[in-house]
Amino acid sequence: MTGVQTCALPIYMHPSWETAFLDTCISRGYPVTKDHGITIPYIHPDGSAHTYVPDFYAFEDRTLYEVKGRHDEVDIVKWEAAQHFCMARGWKFQVLFEGDS
Repeated sequence: MTGVQTCALPIYMHPSWETAFLDTCISRGYPVTKDHGITIPYIHPDGSAHTYVPDFYAFEDRTLYEVKGRHDEVDIVKWEAAQHFCMARGWKFQVLFEGDS
């Protein structure tokens, strides 16, 4: 599948927001993973090609999640690419900001 590949990078989790999201998912019995291997190509505002890796994937309802404490114009471009990626596959994409649950 285009855009899905094994990630050779170490898995990093933000020490607070991503951990809180994962803890909430675990407590609610909603399985998610950071080790999903999904990469989404996007064009940076400067015109260069980049790849975006969403924070979590939920296999149960095919939803990609991004957990953020803040965002900027580059994040908006990434999220637009993620929306198109998900729509093409019948998936969902959701951005959660600090304090969302």
